[in-house]
Amino acid sequence: FFFFGCKSSSSPGGFEALEMEPGHHHHHQARGALSCGGGKTLIRKCGQVLGAHPKLLWILASTEVWERFSYYGMRAMLVLYLSNVLLARDNLDQVGGLRLLAKACGAGGVLAPATEISDQDRQKAVQAFSSQLYGMYTSCVYLTALGGGLLADRFFGQHAMIVVGAVVMAAGHGFLSAKATFILGLLFIIVGNGCFKPNISARIGKLYDAPQGQGKGVAGPGQKAGMAAAKRDAIDEEAAATFEPAGAKGHREGDSIQNRRDEAFSIFYCAINLGAFIAPLVVGAIRSSLGYGPAFSAAGFGMLIGLFVYVLGTRYLGAGERRRQRYEALSAQDGLVTTGMQPVTTADIYDDNKDSTQFSPGMRSRSSTLSSAGTGEMAEIDLAGGAGDPDAQPRLSKAEEGAEGASYSRDDLPRISALVGVCCFAVCFWAVFEQQGNTLALYCSQDVNLFGMPVEWIQAINPVFILVLTPFVNALWRRQSQVGKEPKPIAKMAIGCALLSTGYGTLFLAEILPPKDGKVSIVWVVLCLAISTLGELYLSPVGLSFVSAVAPRYMTSVAVSFWFFASFFGNLFAGHLGTLYPYMPHASFFLLLAAIALSNAVVLGLVSGPLSKRLSV
Repeated sequence: FFFFGCKSSSSPGGFEALEMEPGHHHHHQARGALSCGGGKTLIRKCGQVLGAHPKLLWILASTEVWERFSYYGMRAMLVLYLSNVLLARDNLDQVGGLRLLAKACGAGGVLAPATEISDQDRQKAVQAFSSQLYGMYTSCVYLTALGGGLLADRFFGQHAMIVVGAVVMAAGHGFLSAKATFILGLLFIIVGNGCFKPNISARIGKLYDAPQGQGKGVAGPGQKAGMAAAKRDAIDEEAAATFEPAGAKGHREGDSIQNRRDEAFSIFYCAINLGAFIAPLVVGAIRSSLGYGPAFSAAGFGMLIGLFVYVLGTRYLGAGERRRQRYEALSAQDGLVTTGMQPVTTADIYDDNKDSTQFSPGMRSRSSTLSSAGTGEMAEIDLAGGAGDPDAQPRLSKAEEGAEGASYSRDDLPRISALVGVCCFAVCFWAVFEQQGNTLALYCSQDVNLFGMPVEWIQAINPVFILVLTPFVNALWRRQSQVGKEPKPIAKMAIGCALLSTGYGTLFLAEILPPKDGKVSIVWVVLCLAISTLGELYLSPVGLSFVSAVAPRYMTSVAVSFWFFASFFGNLFAGHLGTLYPYMPHASFFLLLAAIALSNAVVLGLVSGPLSKRLSV
């Protein structure tokens, strides 16, 4: 529904904009869209969007909805389950590996006998250890994505890794429903997510790869094992303008393959946030009625649905593709069909490592925000060069690229330094932002008036605001660009940090203002999440776009890895930062979070002007 009455346009900062058609700004014209004629227009536009993309896109998007349902459903309950149930003194010996993990993390208060620690002090230790485990889990998800992408590119292919990852994650959710295997379940989900997430994102970009034209290099004898990762030739621009993705019904007027790629990632982005929105509502309702075990099982069931959709969908499309190719082969023999486009084989659907784009690890989540614009950027990184000229030279080999880059390393030092510095600031941003699923969940369960609704439902607020605010943010940037007042990328990131600081500043105000009934109103939490989400939109996609633009050509992939390592360290730091929550007054803790984000904003704001001028961005 985000595409009804909307047209796609690329906006500065690497984010996809959804721009309302002219006339939709007026209330009476918007109501007219609901009339018979308007309804036909909406149906026609919807049909254009559906028909302009391969059927496999919709299968991948549907699969992603259910995968994110399972991940965010479990994530919404994790810190609550750890602090309220799993780390209870009576359960310590029932959970395999828990004592060993607590000792390794230095959580002695959790293991101390009742005679050595009071119940109040132990509860603080439990909350601190829960926060630490939460940070370790969410950070490791980014770490394993690197391995999953490399395994797919070099050995097994994306299709196989997606299936294996889904099966492993479904098994992990099953293990979570039993206390004895809970830690094992977390490990399974970490490994499964690493196999699944980067490869399903990469498959979206592969759907829109134009036929490779001139300028293609020839692989040497030692490159066969890594052929998929080495095929990083630039798109022939002329072919990209007319290329029809396999499975698409027709070419829209004024459309191009780049537009369709951008729109595809916007669809994928909506799928991610749809799953992230539904998951807390469903598992929260199940948990409040039936308990944690059935709620974890429901998250696993969602993953099984996603696996079912993916396997059956790709199998159906594979059978249809074989029939189409047989028909075209027979027709071509009779001189009935001629085509200059590369045929799409069944291997393209099942993906035996053929012409896959280079892996770059996946979605923040959304926030999650894996944001979707970030995924789009990642899919485009290795395709961004212009090599459509018939006289173009073959692309340099990796060794040659490295040698060329080494000769200019001194000149590239300012860019590399800026890249590393921005990633360091991103670590602090995510450390504060990721308190949403951590200490904010504990805060809402204890100190916020939720009017009887499950605390997990709070986690559904962020994806809603992402979907609602994204078109407005892009429209604002577009208008600013038209009048020459759009902020530079680093300035946008500074604004994002300032907004995040303001978001947690509202919770500081909520704490120092005396509540009427002893608990903080949920309005303060909603306001905090709305402002923080706006800050996320200013930093997450813009930061990824900045990193890929500033990085020297020979280290673009390494630069993107830096950005996602920032997410890894940010989540890890978020867990350690959350250990302070039970030992500090809530007002002081939220003020600390606001101060960290504000310090980021101030420094980024000070260096934005001179650094942007020096880097010409």
